[in-house]
Amino acid sequence: TVCASGTCDNDQCCEKSGCLKWKDTDSSCGDSRMWDESKTSDLTTASASEFDANCCKDKPKCGTWTSCAAGYKALGEDTVCASGTCDNDQCCEKSGCLKWKDTD
Repeated sequence: TVCASGTCDNDQCCEKSGCLKWKDTDSSCGDSRMWDESKTSDLTTASASEFDANCCKDKPKCGTWTSCAAGYKALGEDTVCASGTCDNDQCCEKSGCLKWKDTD
């Protein structure tokens, strides 16, 4: 490779490989899975068809969520959180009087 600027750098002499390469070519993780940041340095994933299995991890689940506010109850342990971290919006739902207060 001939460096265009006369000084070589990573942009001119390196290319993305493995998981990072496929992440940047619109490969995607399955519905309940997300990009695994720890796989950035994986260089072995050779095709887009291997992306989900090799470069993604399961999204977290609410598990035994215990920090719901008063009037809210935890959703099931197997509730999958949409983002990389769980929070009350994803793991709690209105319960009891609070639930019925907001209905007709």
